[in-house]
Amino acid sequence: MAIVISGVNNNDKITASDGTIDLLSGVNFNSEVTVPSFKVGSNIQIGNAGIITATTFTGNVTGNINNDILLLQTGSNERVRIGSNGKVGINSAAPNTRLDVIESSASRTWTPGNSVVSMLERNGHCRLTLVANASSYGEIDFGDTNDDNAGYIRYDHSDNSMSFRTNGSGERFRIDSSGNLRLGQTTQITCNTSDGSDNQALYIGGGGASSQTRGGQILLHGNEFSSYNGTVEILAGNSGNSQGRIAFFTGGSERIRIDNNGNLLLDATGVGNASTYARNLFISGSSNNGITIHTTDTSGSNRKCCIFFGTGTSVADMADGMLFYDNAGQYFHMSTAGGGTGITKSSMRLGSDGTVRFDSTPTTTNSISLLLKSHKARAVGDNNGILFKDASDHSQAAIYVNKKSTSDGSSDLVFSTSSGQVVATLQGIPERFRITSTGIVNAPSQAGFYARMGNTKSNVMGGGAAYYTVPFDTDSGSICYDQHNSYDTSTGLYTVPTGGTGYYMLATAVCLSSNAGGRGGECWFVQGSNRYFFDRRFMTSTSGTITGFYGTSIIYLSAGQSIGVQGFISGGNQNVDVQGAGASDHITWFTARKIA
Repeated sequence: MAIVISGVNNNDKITASDGTIDLLSGVNFNSEVTVPSFKVGSNIQIGNAGIITATTFTGNVTGNINNDILLLQTGSNERVRIGSNGKVGINSAAPNTRLDVIESSASRTWTPGNSVVSMLERNGHCRLTLVANASSYGEIDFGDTNDDNAGYIRYDHSDNSMSFRTNGSGERFRIDSSGNLRLGQTTQITCNTSDGSDNQALYIGGGGASSQTRGGQILLHGNEFSSYNGTVEILAGNSGNSQGRIAFFTGGSERIRIDNNGNLLLDATGVGNASTYARNLFISGSSNNGITIHTTDTSGSNRKCCIFFGTGTSVADMADGMLFYDNAGQYFHMSTAGGGTGITKSSMRLGSDGTVRFDSTPTTTNSISLLLKSHKARAVGDNNGILFKDASDHSQAAIYVNKKSTSDGSSDLVFSTSSGQVVATLQGIPERFRITSTGIVNAPSQAGFYARMGNTKSNVMGGGAAYYTVPFDTDSGSICYDQHNSYDTSTGLYTVPTGGTGYYMLATAVCLSSNAGGRGGECWFVQGSNRYFFDRRFMTSTSGTITGFYGTSIIYLSAGQSIGVQGFISGGNQNVDVQGAGASDHITWFTARKIA
C-alpha cells in the first residue's frame, strides 16, 4: 500500500493506492475533517447526513445537538422526538404538549390548547394507572401556588373507598366500599346494587333521619324495590305550618309551588283571592297566561285534547262533563250529563268550517236545543236573533224576533236576506218573510198580486160570443196589492217578474148578472195557448141560471210568462154582465202568489 499526498490551490488530498487508509496514528487535525462517511472502529459510523449509527453504545454520550430535532430510534423506527421548542413526543412525530404519549392515533380533529401540559392518546380505551400497595392510597393532587393539594381525588386501598377534597382541607364526600355516597361522611345517601339487582333505594334527607318529621326528602326506588317498584317521591317536611311546601326555581325565581294544601301554583306563591272552588291549579303572572294541551300524533283517530269534569268514582262519572278538541275531525265538542267519551248528551259541537251543532236529550217538558235571550228590557221594535255574515263582515241573512208589546211576549218572527246591501246590521237587509204574533204568514217581497173589477162590465158574455178575457182593473186599495208591479189592469194579465220562476197558487171568482141563463159555460186560466180549466157549468134547460165561475189551480210559471182569466157562456140569453165592486152582492177578483 502506498499513501499519496497531492493537491493544488487548497484542494489537498490524502489517498491510498488500494482506496483505504487502514490506520492513522499520531495525527492532529487543526480544523474540520470532511468525508462522505467516517467510520470509527468496528461498530460506529458517521454518515454524510450527520447520522450516527452503531451496533451498541457503551458509556456516556455527551455534547450539544445544534439541529432543530433530536430523534431516538430503535429497530429503524422513531421512538422519541424532542423538538426545538422542548416538547417531547413518544410515538408522536409532532408533539403538541410538553409530553405527548401516543399509543395509537384516535384520529382527533382538535389541537390541545396552551394550558394542556401533557396528553395521552390511544385509539380505544385509554387508561392512566396509579399503583400503590394494599395498605396505601393512590392520589391525584390539584395544587396552587400556596397549597400542594388544595383538591384531590384519592383511592384508599385499605378500605376500598374513594374520597374527594376541595378548598384545601378535609374531605368533602366519599364513596365507600358498598357504593354508598356520603357527604362530609355524615349525611347518608344510600343505594347499593352491587349484586346486580334493582331492589335498593336512594334516600336524600334534609333532616337527621329519613322522615318527614325531620325534614324534606327525595326518595328514589329501584324497579324491584318492594311495593314501590321504581317510584320517585319528593316529600316536604311536616313542619306543622304553611312552610311545608315543595317549590321549583329557575333563573333565580320561584316558578312552581305545591303548597301545604296540595294546590299547584304556577308563577305564584299563593292562591290570592281565588275561589275555594278553583284553587287546585292556580296560574298567575304578568302579561298573557294560558294552558296548552298538545298531542304529537299527526295521524290516526285518537288525537283528542281533553278536559273532563266528573264526580263520584265510576268511569262514566269521571266524564260527566266534557270539553275536548278532536284533531282528527277538527272540531270542538262540549257536553254535559254524559256517560263517558262517545256519549253526547246535551252537547254542542263547533266544526272547522265555523258551523255550530246543538244536540239535546228531549224530555216530556223541555227539549230546548238552542236558547237566545235578549239583553234588553221589553221594548217595541226590539230585535233579537241570528245574523249571518260573509268573510267581509257584510250581512247576508237574518232570522230575528221583532217585539210587538212591552207588557207581554207578543212578537213577530222575521226572515231577511241580502240583495246586495253592504251593511253589517241585523235590520239592514230587506225583509222577505214574516210570521206575525197572530200566526199570519206574510211575505211582503214574494211575487204575487190581488186585483178586482172596479165597475161592472155590461153585455160582455153570452149567446156564443167570443172568449172573454176578464179585466180586473183595480190592483190597489185597502185589500188590493201588486208586488213588483207585474199585473196589467188594462189587459187583465199578470206577468211573472224577473227571478219569480216557480209554482204559483192562482184563485179567482167571476160573478155574473142574474140574466145569465143558458145551457152551459166554462172558465179557465190562460197562459199563451195553454188553458187550465177550473170551472164548467151545464144546464138541462134554457131557463137555468149561471151565477158565476169559481176556481183554484197551482201552475208552474217562468219569468216573463203572462197569465189571466178567460170564460164564455153558450146558448140562452146573451149580453151577460160581469159584476164589479159596485154590485150590491157580488164582486169579481183574481189573485196569485208564488208558493215555491
